[in-house]
Amino acid sequence: MLYLRGEAGEKITRTVSIVPSKKYPFKITGAKTLKKTENISFSLKEESGKGYTLTVKNIKKTVGFYFEKIILSTTSKQKPEIGIHVSGNIRKKHGGSDLKQP
Repeated sequence: MLYLRGEAGEKITRTVSIVPSKKYPFKITGAKTLKKTENISFSLKEESGKGYTLTVKNIKKTVGFYFEKIILSTTSKQKPEIGIHVSGNIRKKHGGSDLKQP
């Protein structure tokens, strides 16, 4: 599970490394979200000889929760798809002190 938490309007990004094991090597051939989403964007970069880096960015501008799933297609017969769950919690932006003025 990948968690994206922060305040509305704040840049919220997480990065995950995906490294195939030597015993079960694979290539990632595609990436998509389970459904059309207005909550996240993502990019997948192959790192030469080191696997992949998945960067997920929150694009939701309003307060609220969401759950998304990114599906990575692979060349592995054991695991042709890898699912990565993404949970977002976007809070109200705090502007200054919570102390009441007299």
